[in-house]
Amino acid sequence: MTAWFLRTIGVSDTITGHLSGVRWMWGRPYLLLVGLALLVPASILIVMRQRANLSQIAPRLRWLLSACRIAVLLLLVIVLGAPYVRLEEPLTQKPVLVWLTDASASMDLPVGAYGARRLGGVALAAGMVERPEDGSRPELSAELRRELAGTSRAELLQKVMDHNREGLMKPLAERFELRAYRFAREMHAQDLGLAAGEEAEDSGTSKAGAGEARSPGDGRGGGSAAGAARDEEELPDVGPTDTALGSVLDKVLAETPAGRLAGIVLFSDGRSTSGTDPVEVVRRHLGTAAPGAAAPVWVVPVGGTEPPVDISLLDVFAPAEVSVGDTGVAVVSVASHGFDNRSVKVRLLKGEQVVSETSCTLQSGRRQQVQLEFEAGEPGVHLLKVEVEQQDGELITTNNSIALTVEVGDERLRVLYLEGYPQWDFRFLDHALRRDRGIESTLVMEASLRAAGAGAAALPAAGRVPADAEGFAKYNVVMLGDITPEMLPPARQEALVKAVREEGVGVIVRAGPVAMPHRFAGQPLEAILPVRFQGPRRAGMEAPAFAPFRMAVTADGATHPVFRLYASGTRNRGVWSRMPSFFWAAAVSEPAPGASVLAEVAAAGETRPLIVEHFAGAGRVLFVGTDSTFRWRRNIGDHLFYRFWGQAIRRVARSEERGTDRDWIEAHPATTVAGDSVLLELYAVDAGGAPLSRSEVPVRISCAEWVQTVMLSAGVEPGRFRGRWSPEKVGDHLLSYATAAGESVKTGVRVAESGQEMLRPGVDRDALAALAEASGGGFLELDRIAEIPGHIKGETVDVQRVHEEELWDNWLMLVLLVTIYCTGVFVRRTSGLT
Repeated sequence: MTAWFLRTIGVSDTITGHLSGVRWMWGRPYLLLVGLALLVPASILIVMRQRANLSQIAPRLRWLLSACRIAVLLLLVIVLGAPYVRLEEPLTQKPVLVWLTDASASMDLPVGAYGARRLGGVALAAGMVERPEDGSRPELSAELRRELAGTSRAELLQKVMDHNREGLMKPLAERFELRAYRFAREMHAQDLGLAAGEEAEDSGTSKAGAGEARSPGDGRGGGSAAGAARDEEELPDVGPTDTALGSVLDKVLAETPAGRLAGIVLFSDGRSTSGTDPVEVVRRHLGTAAPGAAAPVWVVPVGGTEPPVDISLLDVFAPAEVSVGDTGVAVVSVASHGFDNRSVKVRLLKGEQVVSETSCTLQSGRRQQVQLEFEAGEPGVHLLKVEVEQQDGELITTNNSIALTVEVGDERLRVLYLEGYPQWDFRFLDHALRRDRGIESTLVMEASLRAAGAGAAALPAAGRVPADAEGFAKYNVVMLGDITPEMLPPARQEALVKAVREEGVGVIVRAGPVAMPHRFAGQPLEAILPVRFQGPRRAGMEAPAFAPFRMAVTADGATHPVFRLYASGTRNRGVWSRMPSFFWAAAVSEPAPGASVLAEVAAAGETRPLIVEHFAGAGRVLFVGTDSTFRWRRNIGDHLFYRFWGQAIRRVARSEERGTDRDWIEAHPATTVAGDSVLLELYAVDAGGAPLSRSEVPVRISCAEWVQTVMLSAGVEPGRFRGRWSPEKVGDHLLSYATAAGESVKTGVRVAESGQEMLRPGVDRDALAALAEASGGGFLELDRIAEIPGHIKGETVDVQRVHEEELWDNWLMLVLLVTIYCTGVFVRRTSGLT
C-alpha cells in the first residue's frame, strides 16, 4: 500500500522498490516542531473566534469551517517541515578504463611491412596462424605475408580484438568500468561485443538486492547487447574522417569523474591531423588535476613498422590571387618511401593541359621541394591540379595530386603608401608592391621629404598627400606606416576618415615605435582604428632578448582571407603561429567594439590584440601592431611575407561589388574542408535602401537536397551582419539571403575532405610514444595487447549512493489545499455568510 501511494505521488521506482531501506525524514525539522507547537493555540483561537462570530449557524457547520482553517494551517506546517524520503544504497564502484579506437580515414590504409621478428607475433595475435608446439614464433609463408601487408589497419585490429576478446576484454570488464569509443574528429560509443552483464555498470554494482544492477548501455560508451553485430557497415558514423585525437582526449578527461580514471587504452596509427596537440592536452590536464590524479595513456600502434611504399604530395603553396601577366610560383613539397634515387615528373595541370613540369629525384624519408612557374593568362577563377606521376608498387595513389584554385584578376588596385622612414618592413614591401602587376602603388617617404628640406608644415604638400575625401577616393587602399601627425595633419585625417566611411576606401595601419598610432591619440584618425588604448599612450612594448614575443593566430584569423594559405583553418593557424619571434609591438589594450582579432601577442602577463580588422562605415580598416613582419621571410624567402601583405591589401581594397546601397553576401574561405569554420558577412538594406535595422537575419544554405539555415548577428555598423558556419557535408554549397526587395543575393562554398589522413601514410610511433610518456602510460605493440590487464592499475571502492525525493511538492498536496479551500467557500456561501 505504501509503495503504491508513493508511486502515485511521483516517487521513483528506485525508492519504492526498496522500502525496507528507506528513511522518512524532514528537511526543516525545527520549523516543523515550532509550527506544530503553535498550531495547538492557533486551533483553540480559531474555534473560539468561530463560536463567537458565527453563533447564528449550525454548530456542525461552524466546526466544519474551523476544521478547514486548521487543516490549511496543518498542511502549511507540513510544507515548511519539507518531508522527504532517503535511500542509501551501498555500491561497489569500479575504476574507469576508457577504450579508444581510431576510426579515421587513415585506418583504411594497408597495414604495410612489419619487421621479421614482429610479423609472426602480429599474425598470432590476429589468429591468422597457430603457435608452434615448442612455443616459438611461427614462420609465415610469402602468401600470408602479402595478405597481412595488404590488410587494412582497421581489419587487422578487428581480427586481433576478435581473437583476444575472451582473454583480454572479459578480465578487464570484471575489474573496470569500460567506456569504449570509436573516434575520428568526433567520438561515438562503441560496442565491445561482450554479452549483457559482462561489462561494468556506469557507476558500480549495487549490494541492495538482486536485480538492481543496471545495464551499461547508458550512452557514454561501453554499452552492449548479447550477440550485437560488429560489422563495419553497422558501426555508427564518426563524422568527418580526419583525426582530432587531442580534442577526443580532452573530452574524455573532462567527462570522466575525478579520481576514477584508471587509464586510457588507445589503438591508433598516431596521426592527429586536426585540432589540439594530444600531448599538450594531457600535459594541461595533469597540470590542473587534483594531486594524485592520473591519466595514463597506453598506446597500441596499428600498422607496420615500415612506412608503405608511396609517393605523397604533402603540400602545394601557391598564390590565391594573381594579376593578368604575373608569373605565379607553386612551391610543391614531396615525400616518398621506397623509391630512392628515382626521378619522377611533377606537373601543374589545367584540365588535361600541362601548364608547367619539372623533375624530382626522390630520397626516402625526406621532405623535398620543387617549384612550378606559370603565367597568369585570362581573368577568372582557374581550377588547377598539381600531380606527381604514379609509380609501380605504390600502395596509395590518392595522395599523388592536390587541387588548387587561383583567381586571376584584371583590375589594378591603386595603393597610396605613406611611410615614415626606410625600416626593414618597408624595404621588402616596397619591392613586393613594385613586382605585383595587380597593384599600382604610390609610395611617399616622410624621411626623404625631410631630408630634401621640407618643413613640418610643408610635408603633406611635398608628398602630394590628398587634401580632401575625393583625392583619397582615387585610391583603393591607403597604407599608413610609422608616419608622424605632421605628415597627415588633422584636416587630412578628417578627409581620409570621410573617404573610408562614405567611399569605402580601405586602410591598413602598420604600427611603429616613432609615432603610429600613439601620437595620433585624440585626433580624427583614432575614430576609425579597430583598436583601443587604456591608460597613458606609449610608443610600444619591447620584449626582453631572452623572451621575445610570438604571434598567436586566433580562431577568427585561421579562416580569414588575410591569413589564407590552405583550405584547412587548422593548417593556416599552425603555419602562422609558428612564425619567427619579434621584439616590438604596439601597446594597444583591446579591440574596438565589433572588431575581429585575427592575431594576438602575450606581453606583460596578458594577451593583447596584434592584428585586428573592422568596418568603418563603408570601408575596411586593418591594424597590424608590429613593424617586424619582415622576419617572416627568414629561411623561406618572401612567400609568406608577401602572401600576407598581398592578401591584406586585396581584403581591405574598395570594391564596387560591396556598395552601401545594395545587399551583398560573402563567405570566407570559399573553399574549405569539412568541420572547419566559415566566416559569413552580409550587408543588407531595407525596402527604402537604408541599412537594415535588425538584431539578426537568416541565411539559407543548401547542398543537393540538404538545407540549413544560419542566423547572422548584427554588427556595430548599421546593416552589417556576421556569423560563422561549420560545414559537415562535402560538396558545393549555395548560400543565399532573401532581400527586402524580394530578390536574393548568393555566394558559394566548396567543402571537401581535408585529405590530411593520406599525406603521411606511415604509423607515427614517435608521436604515440611521446603521448604515452607525457601521460605516465606506456607503449605496447599490437602483438602484446594480452599484457594490457597487467599494466592497468585501479581498485574498486565501496561507496554509498544516496537517493532523496521530496514528498510535499506534488499534485496531492495541491489537491488537498484546493479541496479544503473550496469546502470552506461552499459552506460560507450556503450559510449566507458571504
